[in-house]
Amino acid sequence: MKEFFNRFKSKKTLEAASIYAAGSWIFIQVLATITPYIDLPKFIITGCFYSVIFLFPFFLLERELDNIELTGKSSSYQALVQWLITLDLMIWPKYVFASLVIVASLFIASRENKPETKEQLQVANDKIAVLFFDNQTGNTELDIIGPMASHWLTEGFIQQGDVRVVSTNSIKRFYQTETTENLTTLGANQLIEGSYFLQDDSLYMTANLVESESGEITFAFGRFSGNVDQPIQIIEDLQEKILGYWYTKEKIKRFPPPRFDAYKKYIQAQSLWRENDEQVFQLLNQAIHLDSNFYEPHFVLIGLLRNKRRWKECDSIVESLKKIRHRLTNAQKDKLNFFKYELSGDYKSAYKYLLKEFERDEQDLFMNTSLMNFANYKLNDSKECLRIANYISDSDMDFDNCEYCKTRLFNLALAQYNTNNDELMLTLKQNSSLKPDSRLLQINSFNAIIKEKESPQSVLQASFQSEPFKKLDIANLLLAKLSDSSNEQAKTELIALMTSILEKVDSSSAIQLEIAGHAYELLGETKEARELYQTLERLYPGDKFARFRIAGTYIQEGLMDEAKPIFDKLESERSAFDHGYTSYELGRMYCLLGKQSEANKYLQQSLDEGREFHWKFFANDWYLRSLWDNPEFLKLLDSRKVSI
Repeated sequence: MKEFFNRFKSKKTLEAASIYAAGSWIFIQVLATITPYIDLPKFIITGCFYSVIFLFPFFLLERELDNIELTGKSSSYQALVQWLITLDLMIWPKYVFASLVIVASLFIASRENKPETKEQLQVANDKIAVLFFDNQTGNTELDIIGPMASHWLTEGFIQQGDVRVVSTNSIKRFYQTETTENLTTLGANQLIEGSYFLQDDSLYMTANLVESESGEITFAFGRFSGNVDQPIQIIEDLQEKILGYWYTKEKIKRFPPPRFDAYKKYIQAQSLWRENDEQVFQLLNQAIHLDSNFYEPHFVLIGLLRNKRRWKECDSIVESLKKIRHRLTNAQKDKLNFFKYELSGDYKSAYKYLLKEFERDEQDLFMNTSLMNFANYKLNDSKECLRIANYISDSDMDFDNCEYCKTRLFNLALAQYNTNNDELMLTLKQNSSLKPDSRLLQINSFNAIIKEKESPQSVLQASFQSEPFKKLDIANLLLAKLSDSSNEQAKTELIALMTSILEKVDSSSAIQLEIAGHAYELLGETKEARELYQTLERLYPGDKFARFRIAGTYIQEGLMDEAKPIFDKLESERSAFDHGYTSYELGRMYCLLGKQSEANKYLQQSLDEGREFHWKFFANDWYLRSLWDNPEFLKLLDSRKVSI
C-alpha cells in the first residue's frame, strides 16, 4: 500500500495537479467575469468552486489508475488497485450527483429572504428621502436641476424594488417645506442632501447621506462634474455612486435617463401642477415629443386628463402604452394597470394596483392620501380609508400650508362621519380652526347640525360668512337630510337662510344656478327651479345635467309627457366613458316616480359602469330619499367595499 501511495509524489503527478489547479482557476475567473453580462446567478460560481475542490482527489486517482502497471506486483497490491478501480466506478456518478446537490443547496440558500449582508440589512432598515438639491450656481435658470436630481435619484431607488424611499410628489408637496424633525416622524431615517455649483465652466455636484434625527453626515458621496448643458449625465454618475452604498455593483438595476430637454419640460410641468393646467398640458406633450421613450410624462398626462374627465384622451394614451408595456419598469406597469381598470370602471381591480404602490411605503404622504381619497369616493369604504390613514399621525400634518394635509383631513372627517365616530369628529371639529379647505367646513357643519343638533343659522354663518352659495349648498343637503326629522326649528332656520340667499342669484354663474335651482326644488318651487335650469342649459347647450334637472321638475309636477322625451333622448346619448352618470340620473328619475325597483336597477348599473361615490350623492341625495332605508339600496352601497 505504501508503494501505491508513493506514486502520488511523482513528478508527473505534481505536474498534473498543477495543470488541474491552473485550469480550474482560469475556469472560475472566466465564469466570474462573464456572469454579470449573461445574468447568471451568483450561486453558480460558488457551486462550481466547491465542485472543483471536491473533484480534485478523484481526478488524481483516476489518472493513476489508468496508468498503473500490475504485472509482477504482489497480490495485496493488485487487490488494492482492483478495489480502488471498483470504488472509482461507483463514486464517479455519486460525485456528479453530489456536485448537483451542492449547486442546488447554494441556490436554495441564495433565495432565502433573510438579510445576509450589511448592505441587505441597510436596505431592510432604511427609509430614504432625496431632498431637492441646492442651487449654488447663482444662476436661477439652473434651478430646475435641483428637483431633477431629486426625482432621478428617487426613481433609481424605486427601480431596485426593495428599498423604501419617499416619493418626489411627497418631497415637493410636503417634505421640502418641513423640518428634519417631520421627516423623521413620518419614517425617513436617512436623507440625501446635495448641492451643485459652477467652477471653470463645468458643473459640479455633491451629495451627502445625513442621519435625519441628528442631522449628522454619515457618508459623503464625493464630487462629480460635467458639462453644464448635460447635467443628467452628472446625476447618472452620482446615482451609481449612491446606489453603490446600498447595493453591490452587479445587483444595481439601471435604466437609461431621458433626454435633458425632455426632462426639463417634465419637471417644469410638475412644478406648475394645480396652478396652470393648460401650461402643464403643453409642457407634458412637449416632453413626450422630445423623447418618446420617456414614459413618466405619459402617466402624469393621464392623471391631468383624468382630473378633467377627458376619458377618451386618457384611453388613447393607455392603449399606446399597452403596446410597449415590455419596455416599462415594474412600477410603471402597475400604474398602467391601475389606469386601465379605472377607465373601465372596475375600481376594485384598480385599487389592487394602487395598493401595490402604497405597500412600498405606507407612510408616503402622497400615496397614503391618494388611497384615502380612492377608498372614500370610488369604494365607499370608510373603514378602509381609516385603515390607510392610521399609518400616518395627523399630529404631524401642516394643515395651514400643505394642500395634501387638508385633503387628508377632509377624507378623515368624511370617514369618521360615515362610521359615527363622535369622539374623532370632535377632534376634527377642533382642527377646523386651522383653516382647512371649505370641504372640511362643510362636513363639520353637517355633523354639527345633524348629529349634534346645533343651530344651522349660527353654524353656517360662522363657517361660510363671506361665501353665501357654499352656505346655500350645505343648507340644501341639510334640509334634504332633515326632511323626515322632527327638528322643526332647524328646518325653519334653513328655509329662512335659503330664501334670503336666493334673492341674489348670478344668472351667468353655472354653480350658482345649479345650487339655487336645487334649493327651489327643496322648497317645492319647481317652476322657479326649472327656469334656472333652463338658463343653465342656454349657457351650456346640450348639457346633460341641466336637461336631467328640467325633466326632474316636470316629474315632480306630474307632467310625464314633458319629462319622458327628455330622459329617453338622454339615455340614447350615453357616451363611451359615461362612467355611470346617465344610469345614476335615470335612477334618480325613477325614484321620483316612486318606482324603487327600477331605481335600484339603474343605480346598481351606474356602479357597474364606474359611478363614483360622492358624499353629496347616494345616501345623502335628496332625489333618492325614498330609498334611504331600502334594503336593496343599502346593499348596493356596500358592493365595492374591500373591508367587508
